Amino acid sequence: MAEKPRILRDAAKNGEQTRSTSHGRGGAGNINSVPSTARTADDMRTPEIKQPHYTTGRGGTGNIVSNDNPSNARLAQDVEAPKHHDRPAQGTFHWGRGGEGNMTVVGKSEREQRKDREE
Repeated sequence: MAEKPRILRDAAKNGEQTRSTSHGRGGAGNINSVPSTARTADDMRTPEIKQPHYTTGRGGTGNIVSNDNPSNARLAQDVEAPKHHDRPAQGTFHWGRGGEGNMTVVGKSEREQRKDREE
């Protein structure tokens, strides 16, 4: 396993609270640390869009709209969570582009659930 980048190692030695942040496609060059900061309710507030135009969807000129009402512009960009996100997590979950690193089992595996149903 690769070593932590020097900045993270040094911060840990000094007893600093740091948070590792990874971006890009991986590799030590895409990991850095930022000091932990307290969050407030204002930090979590969704900002209004200030540009004269905004986009919705995946792109294309049909998805570029004038920003006549910043509150409506923000709502147009928000996406509702799928209904299955309201259910308790159970079983195998997949995300990303595939591969075992993009899978996790929460609670009982599908095999264990099937076995329980058969009993």
